[in-house]
Amino acid sequence: MKRMLSRLVLTLLVVVGITSLTLRSTPVPTLDLDALTKDSSLIVTGEIASVRETGKTKLQFNGMELDARVGAGTIRVNQVLKGNAPAEGVSFQTYISDTYIGWASPRTNSYAIYFLKADSSGNTQFTSPYYPDVPTVPTSVVSEGAPIDKSNISNQRGLVLTRNHPEPKKQGLFIF
Repeated sequence: MKRMLSRLVLTLLVVVGITSLTLRSTPVPTLDLDALTKDSSLIVTGEIASVRETGKTKLQFNGMELDARVGAGTIRVNQVLKGNAPAEGVSFQTYISDTYIGWASPRTNSYAIYFLKADSSGNTQFTSPYYPDVPTVPTSVVSEGAPIDKSNISNQRGLVLTRNHPEPKKQGLFIF
């Protein structure tokens, strides 16, 4: 009986030890639509038509130097909510860290509201690496010439899949 209990305790310790080595937790900022809207020079609805890796770089993040891949892509625009977008779509540049730090990676063929801005070199990039988009359904339409404000973004969202983690399995469905 004592031997069986010892084996059980040892097994539990091994399982807990292995599990703790494989778990990772990365804090990310809370989704703030007001800040994303204010900080973005371009907000569009549509879907990412393509993303391709164009090179590698080193990024400074929280005092650390990280290896990252540089990506370039195109958003097929359905509607412009803020700013001006070319009819052929919006080209963007993104960074994908080789070390998981909570940044979301753009996914092709997913319909969403995309929040973009120009970087210091004039390249269009996502306003937030954590929340490059807010998934939505392609049914809402904001009237032509409507001013951009929180209510327009909220109305555009409709049914939204929130994304606190870039993996689709970790998304939740909320009705706004």
